[in-house]
Amino acid sequence: MKGCIAIFILCALSGLKGYADGWDLVKDKNGVRIYVRPTEGSSYKTYKGEATLAMTMEELYRVLIDVENYDKWVYECADSRLQSKVDNSEYTYYSIMHLPFPFDNRDMTTTIHISFGNDTIILATKLKKPDQPQPKGLVAVTAYDEVTTLVKVDDHHVKMIMEGYFEPGGSLPAWLVNMFLSDGPHESIMNIKEQYENK
Repeated sequence: MKGCIAIFILCALSGLKGYADGWDLVKDKNGVRIYVRPTEGSSYKTYKGEATLAMTMEELYRVLIDVENYDKWVYECADSRLQSKVDNSEYTYYSIMHLPFPFDNRDMTTTIHISFGNDTIILATKLKKPDQPQPKGLVAVTAYDEVTTLVKVDDHHVKMIMEGYFEPGGSLPAWLVNMFLSDGPHESIMNIKEQYENK
């Protein structure tokens, strides 16, 4: 089983653009480390966030699949709605992300595919073609891939590794997105630590 999980991790990560070494540590604060690296064939960089949380695997997993409460902890999430669920292995949801003026908010439909191991849970999230017309006043995200890996440390601690790639669509230049790329994963993980960790 562990061998199958390892293969799944490699396959999921290889789906992210430019899977290779070369991470640069750009933020190390309050127990959360954020890395970035260039992405092959793109001006947008790839990010990775790591932290060990004082939670059980079950507790953290429940937070990550509770998509309708993403606005409580996901960075700049203004709204999130579950669209469909297949057993406990696949969730599809629609979300809106707030951007500061003068930029339009972004929206996207994504599907989470989940794999379970003895001491590991992997959540691979990919952009899905929406079923409905593009809402007015919103700009569709053009690329989004994220793999979140949970590894049990002990009965009360879990290591969380969040690796992803994001293109916001519209006219936002890559250099501006890259400048603030570390904010999203850092704030999201910090929100989990502050709101859900066992104190």
